[in-house]
Amino acid sequence: MKGKIYIVALSALLITGCSDDSSSSGYFGYIIPGDFVAKATTPTAYNLGGLGETCATAGNDHCSAVIFNTYVYSSYYAGFGARDSHLSAANPRFNLKVYWPEVPLPTGTGLSRTVIATIQRGTSYYSTYTTINIDIVDNGDGTDTITFNNPLVIGAVTINAGSTIRARRY
Repeated sequence: MKGKIYIVALSALLITGCSDDSSSSGYFGYIIPGDFVAKATTPTAYNLGGLGETCATAGNDHCSAVIFNTYVYSSYYAGFGARDSHLSAANPRFNLKVYWPEVPLPTGTGLSRTVIATIQRGTSYYSTYTTINIDIVDNGDGTDTITFNNPLVIGAVTINAGSTIRARRY
């Protein structure tokens, strides 16, 4: 039951409205994967070229990533998110979320999906509706590795092709 509560809470945060870079709405609606500690023993990591953000240390408490597939209202959604909370929970260094309607969670290479992608970078917020091409590989340890096969442009922010996220599965 506790796991279902985590999934519902995560999903509700992911589906909440997105804002643009001129918003003053704070970080409401952006996932905070580090707050979902049920699987904290599973390592996460990311190397997001273009953002200049990396986290390669398992157990690092300031950075985290999740990948999920869950039912929200009348649809299933798949997605992933990553964040670095060096500054504070209310104003993290960055907080990325990417999601799309789909069931089950896809795995494989060359997956093309039309997604909603949002990022909070310091006090700026950007959002886009775009098509991405990614690889999602199950690592067999409760994590998946997501590799961006093409750049992802979200407002004034770009995540380069070849960037990776190792995310906990929820």
